[in-house]
Amino acid sequence: MLARQNEKWGEKGFTLIELMIVVAIIGILAAIAIPNFKSYSKRARQSEAKQELGHIRTLQEVFKAEKGRYGKTALEVNYEAPTGETYYQYAVVDDKTSTGTGKAGFDIAGEVWTLTYADGTIKCTAGC
Repeated sequence: MLARQNEKWGEKGFTLIELMIVVAIIGILAAIAIPNFKSYSKRARQSEAKQELGHIRTLQEVFKAEKGRYGKTALEVNYEAPTGETYYQYAVVDDKTSTGTGKAGFDIAGEVWTLTYADGTIKCTAGC
């Protein structure tokens, strides 16, 4: 009888249980997606460090080809730090290595990526 009255009044909609199921499904999907997104964004930020240290490696190799040794400073190898917002702070440490250090406030804070000129490797050496 109640069902017939609802049909008469034209009431349509979702039941509370249906809405609760939809909210639960959305929660499960969010629980899966958020960690994946954080991992993806961290890898994207790390690729910035690898790319910039690769640029420094190229400058060092050009300098070595001209002078017979690696440069000891950023100025010596004509390296200019990127402008705008970056996630790492870069430094030409000496004539053997350069570093990219993760800035505070990001999930890469404290990470240190190191470029070793002798073998051309770029690897994470701290905070990974």
